[in-house]
Amino acid sequence: MSSSECEQGREQQQLMLIDCFRNRLVATIQVEPVLDFITFVEEADKEEIRAMKLQKGNQAAVNLLLTKITRQPPAAGWFGEFITALREGGCSHAAEYVRLDTDYGISPSLEAQNDLEVKLIDILAPSLIDKLLPFDISVYCFTSGILTQDDVENIMSETKQNGNRAGARKLLSRLIMKPPGWFSTFLGILHKTEHGDLANLLAGNDNSLSETEEPAEESKNVADEQLSTEEQNNMDNAKPDKIAVEKNEQPPEDLYSCPIIEEENNENSKNSDENSILSGISVLDLSRNAESVHDLAETSICSSNDSQLENGSSGVSGDENANSGKVLCNLIGRVCIESI
Repeated sequence: MSSSECEQGREQQQLMLIDCFRNRLVATIQVEPVLDFITFVEEADKEEIRAMKLQKGNQAAVNLLLTKITRQPPAAGWFGEFITALREGGCSHAAEYVRLDTDYGISPSLEAQNDLEVKLIDILAPSLIDKLLPFDISVYCFTSGILTQDDVENIMSETKQNGNRAGARKLLSRLIMKPPGWFSTFLGILHKTEHGDLANLLAGNDNSLSETEEPAEESKNVADEQLSTEEQNNMDNAKPDKIAVEKNEQPPEDLYSCPIIEEENNENSKNSDENSILSGISVLDLSRNAESVHDLAETSICSSNDSQLENGSSGVSGDENANSGKVLCNLIGRVCIESI
């Protein structure tokens, strides 16, 4: 195999590395400082890439840069220049992905830990942006080696123009592009710059969440205890009533009964009882009167018969006695009817 064929095979491997780690490179390359160290890209293409950054952001510009490199491979030696541009432009993390030397690659475990740290910054970004002082922190980060001079200048310029929140946002966006190990250094810088609360928050030592959860749990337990106490009191209050009902064996009062209606019903029943008693007494008296009249009639008839016998013996006619007896019977019958 000739040297030219070996060079072509090596170039194909380099292009495959860029395509394989494209997403990682897009996330870890800062396009403007890298373009300053690249000479194999034409100036017109550089201006197009910078315009893309202004219009759609850094990642879109990096994606365009990688597309131009992979579609039309530049002259020989471009790959080494690209690696140098990444390192000098403050993107050494991206350079580790496309190195052919296996001894300098990033281990999967270290890469996974770095991904978790970047995700943590994204989640806690609102709290960090509100409290970070970008001037002081960016200077400490530069002296610690995790930020470049270009990073510090961009952070300070953004802070002067748009305030601390914009500067803190720029600071975080540059930090998460750095090689693994930046997170622990950043925590130490937060302690030095009197941002210990943020350092504890990022390290998981913040007790504010547990303090808010404990009172809620305590209030829940107190509410449960109060509820159980009320239920016990209700059961205790209900027991004497139950015992009293069992002891008296009287049905509970009807809730729908009306005392006034009950009194009227009682009076009506009393009046009906009195009327029935009076009617019974009057019937009894009438029956007694009828019996007395009947006895009187019988006595009168007997007397008339006796008088008839006497008159017969004394010469009085029988027709007269009979007529007088009839008159007396009619009178007695009329009296009985009127009395009834």
